[in-house]
Amino acid sequence: MSVQKRKSILIVEDEAISAMNLKTTLISLGYRVTGIASSGERAIEMADEETPDLILMDIHLAGRLSGIEAAEQILVRHSVPVIYVTAYADPGLVNRAKLTKPYGYIIKPYDEREIRTRIEIALYKSEWDRNLLREYENLEQRVIERTEDLTQMNAALQKSETRYRLLFERSGEGIFIFEAEGEDRGRIIEVNNTGAAMHGYLPEELLNLKITDLDVAEDLPVTPARFEDILRGKWIGGEINHMRKDGSEFPLDFQAGLLELDGHNYVFYVMRDISERRRIRDALEASETRYRRLFETTHDGILILDADTGQIVEVNPFLIDMLGFSHEQFLGKKIWEIGVFRDIVANKDNFKELQRQEHIRYENLPLETSDGRNIAVEFVSNIYTVENKKIIQCNIRDITARKSAEEALLQVNRKLTMLNSITRHDILNQLMGLQTYLELSKEGVTDPVILTYIEKEEQAAKAIQWQIEFARNYQDIGAQAPKWQIVSGIISSAIRQLNPPGTDINVNVSDVELFADPLIEKVFYNLMENSLRHGERVTRMDFSSRESENGLVLTFCDNGVGISDADKTRLFQKGFGKHTGLGLFLSREILAITEITITENGEPGRGARFEITVPIGAWRHAGQT
Repeated sequence: MSVQKRKSILIVEDEAISAMNLKTTLISLGYRVTGIASSGERAIEMADEETPDLILMDIHLAGRLSGIEAAEQILVRHSVPVIYVTAYADPGLVNRAKLTKPYGYIIKPYDEREIRTRIEIALYKSEWDRNLLREYENLEQRVIERTEDLTQMNAALQKSETRYRLLFERSGEGIFIFEAEGEDRGRIIEVNNTGAAMHGYLPEELLNLKITDLDVAEDLPVTPARFEDILRGKWIGGEINHMRKDGSEFPLDFQAGLLELDGHNYVFYVMRDISERRRIRDALEASETRYRRLFETTHDGILILDADTGQIVEVNPFLIDMLGFSHEQFLGKKIWEIGVFRDIVANKDNFKELQRQEHIRYENLPLETSDGRNIAVEFVSNIYTVENKKIIQCNIRDITARKSAEEALLQVNRKLTMLNSITRHDILNQLMGLQTYLELSKEGVTDPVILTYIEKEEQAAKAIQWQIEFARNYQDIGAQAPKWQIVSGIISSAIRQLNPPGTDINVNVSDVELFADPLIEKVFYNLMENSLRHGERVTRMDFSSRESENGLVLTFCDNGVGISDADKTRLFQKGFGKHTGLGLFLSREILAITEITITENGEPGRGARFEITVPIGAWRHAGQT
């Protein structure tokens, strides 16, 4: 199926803004604009360069020629329909314009529906006129030549009717023609397939109906008045509801006017089903209501800026209350002109940073309110496009109370850390003395029972020392911010600290970095130390890595006896194990800081196998930023 060529239109208008607005409207309606002429002389040249399907001609033009004079010269050269556009309808001017046989007049100001309807009718009548003129000229020529060519003329007329029928039937809009006179006024005498389908009928079913059979009940009283307006030469239009064959209602947009053919009057309706447009409009209105409610009630300050100029176009009540300024002190100002925001956007050059980046986040910015209070805020800006216009939405949250609470918590934490450090130091000193006296107590003691007691006491002292060391390590988890660390370097450092004799350790890890707690080195140390302590004759350890759809997987294996199925479920619990039961628990806690997980997937009797899964975003190839 061939694609229908868009109709071309030449705009003749000497007001640039009006011309550009008209051009935008025509393009949105699906027409092709061949150009804009600001004078009658230029209009003639452009019509010669490319003859359009229709000309929208402003009667009053700057220059030597008026719109009517330009149309007269164009029509001498080209057969093209002209619709005059004027700001006022002077009777003398209209009478003169009639001599050029225009296809209509549009009085400024106009709307989109009026333009579309006038153009469609003009194109329709022009096509009809051209067809009739061509057929008349052909007929006249044939009659002059010989009367026997009448048969061929009939065939040509049938072809013309076919072309008209194709134009009528293939329109994307519903077209209705109603009887305008006599007892049958309002009866449908012709309808295209599109118009019938939108009402749920076959075309032939509608030919027995009147327009009142399609109107919904509330519109029935106004239908006669509409017909009277049309018969007086008025074009009407708007949104109405119609009834389908199944009784359901649907909205449509219509334009209607008087059509005179062969001395008989008809009412011509062009209709478009706007059910989807109405649904979208209702959804947009509901969305706007929800946004407005959120905008008005949220406990974040919101500032809306014109992304091109930096001008403040909207500010919500919470921000006004937060800063103590009035609504009028914000609107229309550039953001850098408002003193309270100068730590965020000091000048026009600083504003370019907001224009460049789709998302910006600033923490702990100082702002001074209208009453002189200093508050700390979190500032977030995002760029959005609304109705083809870019805006910047700035969310401003008062975090003064949060920062004060954080500072108080830091102070308390520092004091507790200092107290714990002093306490641990004192206990370890006493513990060292205890261990020394226990060692001395064994000298000269031969009673095996007493020696057993002393060994138990030494084991208890060592366990206490390890518990204290664990408390220090556990306290340090999360004390410092996570950072990017090279995996191979961390493992190598842990190996150097452990330095296990007689053990072959292979590191086959890709060149990657992890975003993790600084204590992550203890994780790899604990895994190796755990294998040596509990693995029974471990002589080999392997580190490897692979990428998966869930992130990066780091694997640690040994060739020991492995871990039983019964122990797997409790392996990472605090206190479980043959020694202190804290090493793997500590490892899991360190990894969890940045949502890294660890599991044991080895087979009992074939060695331990720990898998550390690093989520997407918490790992990267070394050197990547």
